[in-house]
Amino acid sequence: DASSVEWHLEGKYFESIFVYHGREIICRFDKNAAWIDTRINQSLEEIGTAITNKLESLGEIMSSIRIEKPESVLFEFVIRDKDMNRKIYFTDTSGEIIEKRGFNSVYDLF
Repeated sequence: DASSVEWHLEGKYFESIFVYHGREIICRFDKNAAWIDTRINQSLEEIGTAITNKLESLGEIMSSIRIEKPESVLFEFVIRDKDMNRKIYFTDTSGEIIEKRGFNSVYDLF
C-alpha cells in the first residue's frame, strides 16, 4: 500500500522513502539488506506529553520523529531555543535525553 516510493544509496546504506497511509516513512538497510532503522514523522500529540513536557524547557519543538531500530525505539527532536539556535535531541521512550547534536547541516540528521 506504499506510494511515492524512492530508493537511494546514502553512503554506507540504502534508504527507502515512501508514503504509507498519508505518512512519510524512511527505512534504511545496510548493503547486505539488513534493516538498520525506520523513521516515522510523528506529531507531538502522538508522542505524548510525558515526553514532550520534559523537552519544552529547552525551547520550541519544531519536529519529532520516532526511530525504530532492531534493539530499541527512540525519538529525534529538533528544538529551537530562545536565541533561535536549533539542536537535535535523541531521547528514549521515557523522554530521557540520550544524545544532543548541533544542527549545522542535513548530515547531522543521520
